[in-house]
Amino acid sequence: MWNMLTKIGEDSNVSEIEEKRSRYINWVDKVLELHRGKFINEFRLYFDLGDDQKSYITNWIHAALAKGVQKLELNFDRFVGLLWKEYSFPIEFYNTLKSPCGLSIIKSLRSLSLRFVHVNAEIVEFFIYNCPHLERLSVFGSETLLSLKVAGSSIQLKHLDINGCHFIKEVEISAPSLLSFKYHGPQIKLHVENIPLLIDVSIGGTYDVQLRNLIDPIIRYLPRLETLELLLDLTKDGIWFPTFELPKLRHLIFKVDANYHSSLLDLTRMIKACPFLHKFTLKLICGGCKRKLREFPKCPLEHLKEVEFIGFIGHPIDLELAFYFIENAPMLEKMIVNPICPYSVGTYFEFQDNKKKQAARKRVEQLKKRVSNTENIELPECCVSRLPDDIIVNIFSRLALLEAARTSVVSSRWRYLWTFTANLDFHAPKTMWDINTKIGERPNESEIEEKRSKYINWVGKVLELHRGRYINEFRIHFDLGDNQKSYITNWIHTALAKGVQKLELNFDRFVGIIWKEYRFPVECYNTLKSPHGLSIIKSLRSISLKFVDVNTEIVEFFIYNCPHLERLSVFGSKTLLSLKVAGSSIQLKHLDINCCRSIKEVEISAPSLLSFKYHGPQIKLHVQNVPLLLDVSIGGRYGVQLRNLIDPIILYLPQLETLELLLDLKKDRIQFPHFELLKLRHLIFKVIASDHHNLLDSTQIIKACPFLHKFTLKLICGDGKRELREFPKCPQGGGIHWICWASN
Repeated sequence: MWNMLTKIGEDSNVSEIEEKRSRYINWVDKVLELHRGKFINEFRLYFDLGDDQKSYITNWIHAALAKGVQKLELNFDRFVGLLWKEYSFPIEFYNTLKSPCGLSIIKSLRSLSLRFVHVNAEIVEFFIYNCPHLERLSVFGSETLLSLKVAGSSIQLKHLDINGCHFIKEVEISAPSLLSFKYHGPQIKLHVENIPLLIDVSIGGTYDVQLRNLIDPIIRYLPRLETLELLLDLTKDGIWFPTFELPKLRHLIFKVDANYHSSLLDLTRMIKACPFLHKFTLKLICGGCKRKLREFPKCPLEHLKEVEFIGFIGHPIDLELAFYFIENAPMLEKMIVNPICPYSVGTYFEFQDNKKKQAARKRVEQLKKRVSNTENIELPECCVSRLPDDIIVNIFSRLALLEAARTSVVSSRWRYLWTFTANLDFHAPKTMWDINTKIGERPNESEIEEKRSKYINWVGKVLELHRGRYINEFRIHFDLGDNQKSYITNWIHTALAKGVQKLELNFDRFVGIIWKEYRFPVECYNTLKSPHGLSIIKSLRSISLKFVDVNTEIVEFFIYNCPHLERLSVFGSKTLLSLKVAGSSIQLKHLDINCCRSIKEVEISAPSLLSFKYHGPQIKLHVQNVPLLLDVSIGGRYGVQLRNLIDPIILYLPQLETLELLLDLKKDRIQFPHFELLKLRHLIFKVIASDHHNLLDSTQIIKACPFLHKFTLKLICGDGKRELREFPKCPQGGGIHWICWASN
């Protein structure tokens, strides 16, 4: 696409474009044909495609939806100068999605972005009301969207973005979960109510629409906002500012179209109405002019720490505003000066250099002369520095926590970015390894206490510094117990309050050390049962509790009150006596119960369940209504025969794709079914044996799996020396892949 866009001003070579379009189509087709994963998390199409490619596009969308795609993005941006019929969402495909099968494959959608896709109100609202987990919706440039209604207490939508839809007339919003709303377009009838969580708004008119007319319907919600972006065209409109304070506003953004005689100093009246403002951003589109600087007002900005200019030209229109901040913001930590036009940010043109950018860079020197510490002014130079903060934070979230923290020394801009990371993984393998390697020695309790204290301080400090609104993953993995209950409980509450999705507690013990394990506090459980507590656990998708004592009531509380919970693992709980996972509304897909020695009974009726793992004592196991079950790992301990655990699920064995069996040949023998397992692709044996045992009996179950692709043996056995025994002949398709480990 970049090669085509650089030919602006030249005649468009249609044949060349068609060739590139054909290559793109073949590329997508080939990848989807080869894709073997059961699921797709994110599916993004970004190319110059239109209605002539409708059949390809529709097939791709259907393939992604059929694999449970969560994030679907269609961006059919056009090549410069070329006009064509844009992709219209097919009515036939829409009717297919309304069928029971169609409704089932859109359930996983969490984010939907449609750019240059023609969709009408009926189709957009269909996704809103039939995708129970849809949190983000963006529609850009649809010419057939005439109205939109987003209303209902059950709607989970958190982010709504309507942009460049030229013919839209009316929007109605009543969404209690909505956090952000963005509207850029023509004058509309905007009806807004019941949005108690709204904290982020971006709004602006086009086509001679006055900004005030768009703001009036939401004016009563302004005092609660934390981020506000306003689009202004000073060539046609005046600067609007409220007659009241916005005490919660932390980030104010202006995107301004201006002409040569405009002054931005009137923006200071709006800034004055935000007494606790932390960040100000100006996105300027202006030709510039050479006039005298105007006198700027004096107004102390006590809390302002960061100012960003995008589209900086270094002319009086933006220089006088920059000087205003330098003189009035004593706490200013940095000023980012970016000469790239706001319309080019995030596009191919961002990486083009030109004379205007070079001239703007030279004018930055005027600003530096007014600042004692020139490091406070930053000019983006490298590609990474040009990335928006949220993308850099997303990158940091994929690093180990310590590695992310080290980025704070790269630049003043990055100093605190790591504190917004969404993944907090407090795993200290080196510390635990240092202790565990002292097997055979008497444990040094004082050394362990010292390391434990350092770990607690580390977690506490990171949580204190963390500035992100949300936490995606929160993991505690260290030798902690009931003596550290107050710290652990506070950490859990902090993570839940920030909407954590994946919560993992692993209080693995140091070798030879015995202590009282962490018991989930009744006080914390009672707090979570309150209306506020129930609201902060809604985001949970995965819970893993290892060496945490939880009883039946607490575990079932999370199962039945976390509507998005998909994965649950409980390991080593001494107080879990039974478990009931039953209900058509339960979304649980993965259940793992391991080493819970006192458990007596488990009942499962979960239509969404994909995998089930149970390792433990003999129990009463009741299983029904698990039509999607594909993966089972099961085994008895403490003298329990495997057959007694398998009998309750034997009805579901023929539908499995993966099966793991735990065997203790010192106390049990290999069992095999009297029917074929036609769908089984991976068979795993974990075996405890002595030197005289023979594993060739396992070939009987292998024979019952005619389409087996992979066999895994996990063997715990002494070193016995005896003669090889004769093995049976049984043809198995496919090749053999040897993986060998050698140890001293």
